[in-house]
Amino acid sequence: GGASMGQAGLGGSPGAAGQPSQYYQTGSSGAGGSSDRCVVTRADIEGPFFSSGSPERTNLREAGLAGQLLLVRGRVLDPSCAPLSGALLDFWQANDAGAYDNQGFRLRGHQITDSSGRFEMRTIVPGRYLNGNQFRPAHLHVKVAVGGGELLTTQLYFEGDPFNGVDPWFSEATMLRPRLEGNELAADYDFTVRA
Repeated sequence: GGASMGQAGLGGSPGAAGQPSQYYQTGSSGAGGSSDRCVVTRADIEGPFFSSGSPERTNLREAGLAGQLLLVRGRVLDPSCAPLSGALLDFWQANDAGAYDNQGFRLRGHQITDSSGRFEMRTIVPGRYLNGNQFRPAHLHVKVAVGGGELLTTQLYFEGDPFNGVDPWFSEATMLRPRLEGNELAADYDFTVRA
């Protein structure tokens, strides 16, 4: 997305996904805390394509939707690495051709973490799109809200994307490292928020 900030919705690019091995490495990945302190997830721009009121669902894949299958799973944690149940995660993204659905809720949805702070989102790898005179790397948008705590708006990027190095918003701190699991790419990511 572009560059605007807002509130959580509580209620044709070249080389779009390609083959899984084209830009993505196999191997383990993950984020989050391995000590007794977790680093708060880096905030990022909301962009111009957020729409409030996405449906509650854990699967954004729909019949006829092209693209490389992707599973993103993880947890929502507080800065002491304690899991946060009942956290809201609102996802939105471009399709594999780099276009957002700005009329409806295709590739948009929200969910609530379980009692262990876990979430799981089934989707596709988003395509890249032209932003000004350069392409944005593939990315997923996410808002994370926990009770009366801070609202986190961020983007998740993909390891190996050729446009990561030229994107002004890219950060390795919010980079997914997908690996092939059966017929889909899978990536783990833990969000840390101030509750």
